Amino acid sequence: MGDNSIPDAKVIDHVIDRFFELGDSVDYVTNALKTTYPPGLEVSVYRASTLFDAESKIVEGDIREYCGFHIYTHPERYRIVNVEAPDHQRRPHLHLEVDTEEDFQVVAAVYRHFTGSMTFTLDDVIAFADSNPELFATNARVERRWKQYRQDED
Repeated sequence: MGDNSIPDAKVIDHVIDRFFELGDSVDYVTNALKTTYPPGLEVSVYRASTLFDAESKIVEGDIREYCGFHIYTHPERYRIVNVEAPDHQRRPHLHLEVDTEEDFQVVAAVYRHFTGSMTFTLDDVIAFADSNPELFATNARVERRWKQYRQDED
């Protein structure tokens, strides 16, 4: 899970299903090319051959930690599809990742809120965020290094 500490099985399944629907016509399916889901719910599905190819071509040291950056910055080499969030989950400014102390505080509060629940979904977290905007504002202004690799408007 790494810095994506609030996974949602339905989001993961949706991206995987899209990969299998597209079959041999695609190398890489992700929801991270354009930020529509809350950051921290990124999912990427790719063939092993795509990963091996990307790893062999990466020369940028800061990209080695995540080959996906290399893959989606080279659309001329890879067949890439981005899966966007449905309207009710479209929250690109709701940061649920853990890269900083501020992020950790937000995610820890989410887990404290759902203590005792065996599972909770993205929809549950969105409802919690809507009820606690001051909490989720604490990490909203954190500079995000990954934004340089996205096709976002802002």
